[in-house]
Amino acid sequence: MAQVVLIPKEGRPQDSPSAYRPICLIDEAGKLFERIIVNRLVGHLSRGKLDFHKNQYGFREKRSTADAILRVRSLAEPILVEGGVALAVSLDIRNAFNTLPWDQVGGAMNTFGFPPYLVKILRSHFRDRKLEYRDNVGFQRGKGMHRGVPQGSVLGPTL
Repeated sequence: MAQVVLIPKEGRPQDSPSAYRPICLIDEAGKLFERIIVNRLVGHLSRGKLDFHKNQYGFREKRSTADAILRVRSLAEPILVEGGVALAVSLDIRNAFNTLPWDQVGGAMNTFGFPPYLVKILRSHFRDRKLEYRDNVGFQRGKGMHRGVPQGSVLGPTL
């Protein structure tokens, strides 16, 4: 069970659900467990054929948005100096965190050769997951969660 806190997004009407970012407050034991799983996932990726692409900067250790900006600049500058045109394309998958079906995560892990024990652990970790939140009157409520990776989760960015 994770406690959900809603953080308002700037510039959005307060009466709209999309005006809030749901952040899950996960206890220390849960974070430690997820960190262990992330280390094993990343270890598997880096040992196999599925290592992260060298140009992936998001959700990577020792990489930041500044590194990504420097890389884009290093690619664009020589073109612009020569009088050419440089274009950049950005892709933002809307609600990727909230809508990822867990069975598809497990299926992809099987397809890409992750050890069966890791797939089983993650399926078990996500099975029967519930979120707690306070409604607009202040009552504590609970809701089952069947898809998506909780924002605030250590696993989220890696999955």
